[in-house]
Amino acid sequence: MAEADRGLAPLTRALAARKDAIVAGWLSRTLESYPERNRRFLLQERDAFRNPAGHAFREALPALLDELLGAMDCARIEALLDGIVRIRAVQDFTAGQAVAFVFLLKKVIRDELRRPAHTAFFPSGGEDKGEGCFRLKCFSIGIKILQVLKGIRKLCIQKRKRDYQMWT
Repeated sequence: MAEADRGLAPLTRALAARKDAIVAGWLSRTLESYPERNRRFLLQERDAFRNPAGHAFREALPALLDELLGAMDCARIEALLDGIVRIRAVQDFTAGQAVAFVFLLKKVIRDELRRPAHTAFFPSGGEDKGEGCFRLKCFSIGIKILQVLKGIRKLCIQKRKRDYQMWT
């Protein structure tokens, strides 16, 4: 086992032991960006056909945490992120708001592990060095969202033109 991997093993075990609480907190914080009525629906309606967005969150967030704790399969992570980002992009979120849920995971993990036995993982004060890289990655996802939004807007404009031509 590599030296870096040995240092991360206790953190990975601590996160895995609290996976359900972390996912629940992540989902709750993610849904705080929605109006109260929509938030309740997204949380309570379990039918994937009646609530595809809520279903996507409940499926993708635990899988993303599994990837964080495990193999970090980039293709799987991209597919999971893409599904959520596309949903949020068509819900009138800005590109930054659409990817903001990713940043919430770090806050949830810090809150969950901010117990006396785990303060060594997240010492108080200051940001860790990975924050800048993390933000850069999310910025690149934001660029992809903008591309998706442009495509959606283009389709909407084309549909409106067809509808207008049909009535003239």
